[in-house]
Amino acid sequence: WLNPVDGAVDPDVLVVPSLRHAVDVMKAQLRRANSRVAAAEQRAAAAEEGAERAKEEEQASRAKLQMRLQADLEVWRLQLHKPAELCPRPHLVEPMQEALRRCVPKDHFAECDCMRRVVVTSVEEVINMRVWKQYLLRRQQTVESLSGRWSCPFVRDIDPA
Repeated sequence: WLNPVDGAVDPDVLVVPSLRHAVDVMKAQLRRANSRVAAAEQRAAAAEEGAERAKEEEQASRAKLQMRLQADLEVWRLQLHKPAELCPRPHLVEPMQEALRRCVPKDHFAECDCMRRVVVTSVEEVINMRVWKQYLLRRQQTVESLSGRWSCPFVRDIDPA
């Protein structure tokens, strides 16, 4: 640190330790910044992986629902005789809940008021081909029994709209 010629303190030599310290500090800051960048990149990769997994699960769920709906349509199209079954319809929970809540007239309170807060937890479709065929038969019988009657009022006469 001392100048060998005159014995004075060499200012260039004093600058070197402070520069080394500054460089060491900057290197430490750079390492911390690099570790934060690496951690952020890992979180981003994990988020992208999670989004991709969620997308794949949604596609699988849609495919499963589509297959189920196709099978249900085939039962109705072919009118296969199968035992009655319940089919979950989770996509109808929200619309059914809203429909039930809207059914309460605005001027009804007391016992009716609880229906404004009804919570639908599940919706299931009942597929019962035997009952459906009975309905179709009775509907056809009603049409046939009323087809020759002209003395009863028609819907178009009661409500022309």
